[in-house]
Amino acid sequence: MGKVDENTNNNDDVFEEQGLENFDPKLFIDEEFYADGFETSAEVSENLLNILCFKLASEEYAIDIMSIKEIVKLREFTEVPGSPDFITGIISLRGVIVPVFDLRKRLGLDVKDYDRDTRIIIARDENRSWGMIVDKVTHVIRIAKDNIEPPPPIISGVSAEFISGIGKYENTFAIIMNLKNVLDIDI
Repeated sequence: MGKVDENTNNNDDVFEEQGLENFDPKLFIDEEFYADGFETSAEVSENLLNILCFKLASEEYAIDIMSIKEIVKLREFTEVPGSPDFITGIISLRGVIVPVFDLRKRLGLDVKDYDRDTRIIIARDENRSWGMIVDKVTHVIRIAKDNIEPPPPIISGVSAEFISGIGKYENTFAIIMNLKNVLDIDI
C-alpha cells in the first residue's frame, strides 16, 4: 500500500471549504464564473480558457478544467509491480480502478513527502482516466487565450513535451500542461 504522511488531516480541509472537492467542471463554471458577472456569449467563451491551477515544487502549473473529472484527497493506493517508477499504483474510485502517478516524478522534479495539501487530480483523455498526484490545488481561473504564449526555447528535453504554453494572469505565470502528452503512458 502507498503511504500518506501522518500529518494528513481530513477534518480540516481548506480545499473542501472552497467547494472544489469532487467538483464537476461544467457545474463549477456555471455556478461560480457566470454568477460573478462573466459574459457567457459564445464569442467570449471561444477566447477564454478555464484552467485549474496547482502547485508542484515552487511553480504553478495548470490544466484545462474540461479535462478534469474530479479532484480527491490523497488516499491509500495499491502498488503495481513492474510499472514505471512514476506510477504510484491504482485506486478504486466508486468501483472504477484508476491508475495514479506522481506528477513530480513524471516531470523529473524532486520528490517530496505527501502532506495534507496533496491531492489527486483525476483527468481523462479519449480512452481512460488517470490520477495525477500534485502538491496542492490552488484555484480555477479564466485566462484569455491571447495571454497564453508558447513555451520559451529555453525549455527543452523531455519536460518540454509536457508543456503547451505559459499563461500570464494577475502579474504571475502558470505553466499550462500538455495533458495529452502527460497522459500518454503505457502500463
